[in-house]
Amino acid sequence: MPLSPADLTRFLRSVHPYDSLEASELDGLLPKFKMVEVAAEAPVYALGEELEGLYLIHTGEVHIDDENGAPLSILGPRNSFGERGLTRQGKALTSAWWPGRC
Repeated sequence: MPLSPADLTRFLRSVHPYDSLEASELDGLLPKFKMVEVAAEAPVYALGEELEGLYLIHTGEVHIDDENGAPLSILGPRNSFGERGLTRQGKALTSAWWPGRC
């Protein structure tokens, strides 16, 4: 279920670096956020895929694997991921998927 603008604002106020932004700056960022729900065992993105942006976890966990499928990390709420790919022509350098459990 998508977050309301008020819920999204509250969530971002609890995440660094968004917690340090002025209210007007944060308000300006809100339209740039898009809620994505991922089915159990489904990929968030695959290695080499074009990234839509930086990902920020609201609930659940995401597993990050390297190019060989080896686990790199397990991330939870308030963690972000995908930034390495954004600095490399927007292509994912890892794969990210949701295991379907929290």
